[in-house]
Amino acid sequence: MTIVGVQLIDRVGRRRLLLIGAVGMCVCEFIVAIVGVTVGRDAGNLAGQKVLIAFVCLYVVFFFSFLQTIVNAQFLIFKKIATLLSSLPLGDLLHG
Repeated sequence: MTIVGVQLIDRVGRRRLLLIGAVGMCVCEFIVAIVGVTVGRDAGNLAGQKVLIAFVCLYVVFFFSFLQTIVNAQFLIFKKIATLLSSLPLGDLLHG
């Protein structure tokens, strides 16, 4: 997934991807909280349960875009900042 994440960062941009992920997670959390409080008390409400499941899954998608940006950005920033002589040994240590 690192190759997909790096390509996504290159096309969309780190800042925009972080903002999309953070705003999407916040909206999903609010919707899950609102639906959970208003409809969650009724155990027989199937539509409310489906909405909760759908927005939790959407939350995971936004969290993935947010996490991919953070995980892949550290390798990109490391390669930009470090000099050529120190990036090879340190890069080997980073990747295991």
